[in-house]
Amino acid sequence: MTRALRQATENMDRRDPDLATGECGFYLQFDLASSQTEALDALENKRNAIELVAVQLPAEGEATVSATVFVPERSADFYTRKIEQYRDEDTPKGNPKNERLIARVDTVRLGLVKALFTDPVETFPSQTASVGGLAPRGPPKLIPADRH
Repeated sequence: MTRALRQATENMDRRDPDLATGECGFYLQFDLASSQTEALDALENKRNAIELVAVQLPAEGEATVSATVFVPERSADFYTRKIEQYRDEDTPKGNPKNERLIARVDTVRLGLVKALFTDPVETFPSQTASVGGLAPRGPPKLIPADRH
């Protein structure tokens, strides 16, 4: 998770402020065992404007659910604090604080466009597919979209 957060911060620092519109932030993609789906709601935090934006259910034969959250720049340290609390603090019952969230997450990575795609994965456009009659010209250059 620390690596994904570091990548997100580095990406935000490289953004052209003249291109950014809407609320600046980044997407994180969390992978959880499909038996841990009750933890999905713990990824979201309305007070910090962290929003669960996509959930990809496991494909046949797979056992992992992927969930993508939008994290506004002002809340960039939210998950870092959760990890530190899990590591350093216990609840009154003696369990690690934030265990419900942290212990259930298998992996975390910086979210890409594909992480927001909730249709069947085989319908995701390939890099060589034309869109709207236009031929592709190499890897796309992504510009943060207005979120509102």
